[in-house]
Amino acid sequence: MDAAAYEMMARNEDRHWWWSGRRAILGSILDDLRARGALPPGTLYDLGCGVGSNLAVLGRYGDALGLDGSPLAVEAARALGRDNVRYADLARGLDAIADIPAASGAVVLMADVLEHLDDERPALEVARHLLAPGGIFLATVPAFPMLWGPSDTFNHHRRRYTRDTLGAAVSQVFRVERMSYFNAALFPAVAVARALSRRLNRPGAEEIALPPAPVNAALTRLFRAERHLLARADLPFGVSLLCVARRVD
Repeated sequence: MDAAAYEMMARNEDRHWWWSGRRAILGSILDDLRARGALPPGTLYDLGCGVGSNLAVLGRYGDALGLDGSPLAVEAARALGRDNVRYADLARGLDAIADIPAASGAVVLMADVLEHLDDERPALEVARHLLAPGGIFLATVPAFPMLWGPSDTFNHHRRRYTRDTLGAAVSQVFRVERMSYFNAALFPAVAVARALSRRLNRPGAEEIALPPAPVNAALTRLFRAERHLLARADLPFGVSLLCVARRVD
């Protein structure tokens, strides 16, 4: 991603409704797995962690380590006091993590990472290498090609996913246990906004800027509340897509 994107993430991720809501949903998923005894012991890895805002969530379940292929991201994370972030270029495959013990992970998270990669397979193989047998692979990605907009271009996305395309990629390496769309309540508004953005050629950074405080607070409450729906059922549509999978060998 551009330096401007990492600067924006460092300023906004702790407060922005989107990142805050996604963290609440990820925490809910992990709470459920722990309650069912479905998390093995081990480190929780965040691959492509950016500036590291998800590590506070992962750290509730054990030791957490973030890896990112951008020196700018690592520098920004360290400036925020996140010393458990280190550099690792996932495009290099297993060479990027040669000093990390194999099968040491309880969870590998890739939160909005796969869409940045020309080929998902090397990064998925890194995740498999890190996970202990029975370990959880957890991924989120942007959903539906029809929602492509300037923010996708700004963030250097290669694609947006459907259940079928994400399932096809992940199932090459892991056993998929759950797939659900999320951010469903805002789907109609986002679809309209993305169409207008394409028509008006709005800058991508504008779409992910921090909104005014009252708007941000309302959107945060709305998005975070969706975790209660996801605790009961998979959602048939949404702006994003969630996958829970497992290493079975």
